[in-house]
Amino acid sequence: MLDGNTRDDGTPGGFGGCLYARPADRDVADRADYAFGNYRYFPGRGRELFVEFRYVY
Repeated sequence: MLDGNTRDDGTPGGFGGCLYARPADRDVADRADYAFGNYRYFPGRGRELFVEFRYVY
């Protein structure tokens, strides 16, 4: 599993950033446990992209 994160302070009052999670979009389990004699797997979220821009004045 591979995630990427970047941030740039482009101007004195503003900045932007980007987070790219799970670019391969493979099936993964966020959590697994053993209950009632069975293994249970809870699927994780798929590919995600978050973009952020902020300006402070």
